[in-house]
Amino acid sequence: MKPIDDHRDLAAWRKAISVGGKVYMATRQLPLEERGDLGPLLRGSAVSIARHIAEGAVRGNRAEFLQFLHLALRSLSQLEAQMTIVVDQGLLPTDASALNDLTELGQLLTELIQSLTLSGRQAHARACSPPLLPRKMPRTPAPLASG
Repeated sequence: MKPIDDHRDLAAWRKAISVGGKVYMATRQLPLEERGDLGPLLRGSAVSIARHIAEGAVRGNRAEFLQFLHLALRSLSQLEAQMTIVVDQGLLPTDASALNDLTELGQLLTELIQSLTLSGRQAHARACSPPLLPRKMPRTPAPLASG
């Protein structure tokens, strides 16, 4: 995995921004009586996904980045549950709910978490394995003097 120069380099962050925009548009389609309660809840969950990815990326250490990616995944799960209920209650049509995008974002986050976890294990294994010593060549016996 190449070093991350900026959180905007991450496909998961870009997808989270896209999902956030779709959630904002979707909340405008909620019935008026639901906009005050559900709107802020849905928007807050959507914004927190991108926010956690960005904050984790600038932490500068893998363990903290992973912790923030897990927070983003939790926010994504909350948003998915909220959107599913909204769609099931007929408050939004499925195509406006961004549920397909949420699935894709979940896959991107999971892949990023797995990649960071695996690269961390590989780095740990390299750090903990003993250095290879040069192999000694077997000594060949000196030829016997004839006499």
